[in-house]
Amino acid sequence: MPLLRVGYKLLHYTDTQPSGAVRETLILTHGLGSSQNFYGPIIPPLTAQSFRCIAFDSTGAARSPYTYVEQSVATLAADVLAVLDALHVPKAVVVGHSMGGLVAAHLAATASARIVAAVLIGPV
Repeated sequence: MPLLRVGYKLLHYTDTQPSGAVRETLILTHGLGSSQNFYGPIIPPLTAQSFRCIAFDSTGAARSPYTYVEQSVATLAADVLAVLDALHVPKAVVVGHSMGGLVAAHLAATASARIVAAVLIGPV
């Protein structure tokens, strides 16, 4: 069970890489009440097209323990950047579903040096 320590948080993640050269890295952030499993069906076809896919469970979701510390869009966005840092990824496309779409939009607006593009799937 791969876990990353991000400050006081432990975040469960998967890092699925293509067999050849990486076309682009995608970091996938899920919505409230969901988990990285939301992206399970699309990771294999994306890696088949040479995309590296990093998905993680936000704090308190699925396999990432709850910290009892209030979270915000800004703190969740900081977690995305921290995951990229821990995995030595300088730039990525952020994909966000539902609340993750708000996180992706926040990152696109505040971290343009790191975020190549943002894909928002039903942002709320």
